[in-house]
Amino acid sequence: MYDYVDRPVASLDRGGQLLVWAMRRWVKDRAAGSCPCREIGPAFHVYRLTPALPFFQRSMTLLTGSMRQTLALGAAHVSEHEAVVLALIRTLPARNLDDAADIAGLLVRAEAAPRLADALRQLALRLFARDLLYGVSDGRPGDRRSGRDGMNDTGNA
Repeated sequence: MYDYVDRPVASLDRGGQLLVWAMRRWVKDRAAGSCPCREIGPAFHVYRLTPALPFFQRSMTLLTGSMRQTLALGAAHVSEHEAVVLALIRTLPARNLDDAADIAGLLVRAEAAPRLADALRQLALRLFARDLLYGVSDGRPGDRRSGRDGMNDTGNA
């Protein structure tokens, strides 16, 4: 988590930037009463992540519906809640599901934690398969992990 919290969104790899943007967009669209997938779906399609969209949707539904506290989102920097999600996704493929559920339990009520861990694991596997998630970029131009591919500091495409 500490690799991400308070870091500029622009320093994240492309997958991290996409996730932060999509989380923020989801919350904004839901608050406005519109369907989040109208905007998020095409962005996932660009990265050939359409098969990951149901797992993202499930994750966000669990996060927004079962959070222990209101989901705090950042602006130009990654918030604490966003950092926990990013760190969990980054390490999920190497964790057993019980450990992942324990970490997910930091964000959501206990009964939702195993389902959140499973949805995030499925999302993580698809991000890693598309070579979109590496960790924290040093932000140098040419760094293949760098998000310098059209997303701005707030994660917007």
